[in-house]
Amino acid sequence: MAKSKETYENVAKTFKEKADREWAKAKNDEGGHHYNNARSYYETVRKAEAKAKEMDKN
Repeated sequence: MAKSKETYENVAKTFKEKADREWAKAKNDEGGHHYNNARSYYETVRKAEAKAKEMDKN
């Protein structure tokens, strides 16, 4: 079964919150791994938003 637009929007929202939290930790010198986590989460956000937008066109 295909995922809905709402599913992709929820994924984007969740990962945006996670990414923002990790980015804040990275900026507060809590370790470089937080920067890598944030980048990964932001990439997931970008992909989920693109997929939701693609589904909007259909």
